Amino acid sequence: MDLAARVLACTDWTTLTFEESESDLERLLHGAKEHGVAACCLPREWLGWWVDRRPGPELRVATVLNFPDGLRDLAQIEAEALEAAPAEEWDVVLPYAAFQRGDEGPSRELLTAVREWAVDRTLKVILETGSQWSRKGLQRAAELALDCGADFLKTSTGKVPVGATPEAVDQLLDVLQGTGKGLKVSGGVRTLEAARAYVEQVEAVMGPEFIQPPTFRFGTSSLLLP
Repeated sequence: MDLAARVLACTDWTTLTFEESESDLERLLHGAKEHGVAACCLPREWLGWWVDRRPGPELRVATVLNFPDGLRDLAQIEAEALEAAPAEEWDVVLPYAAFQRGDEGPSRELLTAVREWAVDRTLKVILETGSQWSRKGLQRAAELALDCGADFLKTSTGKVPVGATPEAVDQLLDVLQGTGKGLKVSGGVRTLEAARAYVEQVEAVMGPEFIQPPTFRFGTSSLLLP
């Protein structure tokens, strides 16, 4: 499989401007059908539209919770989870600001609840790795996310100045080794060469078998879109 096809097979094409039109979603759906991406990540309001039109469940649909700043309270996130029911995958933002202040409580409470609400959905926890983390703090947050049932650790919302970085990916890989859980590299992955560098970095640690949709994703709003 050539690099582009391999990357696309592990990609979550994403539109989260929250100003989407039906024509935007139609273009994304057409491209997703044609190129065989793993999933598309959409605002919750478009989930019903998407599920009615996609070719089948092999094209998975994702949405976001507690997005993008991680500051909603549990009641608000529960309401979001009800709206997110049509999606097979939930990408939830860790309450990272509180965590960085030394308060793990909101993160544990949120992730425990969301894991219960998600049932068998794929749960990706966004750590916003480009924010003000110490190495020890990011490692602890990643470990807590896995302890609370995350299926993937995800780098970034793509809504902050610093998205994914090789340094952050390296730290998350340290935590992921031996867990059987996945990694989603998101935030600023805009070119095939950038994707290639991350594929090579991850393969060097986790092996080539890790680069498949159950354990590895790219999140992007531009990479290889038609």
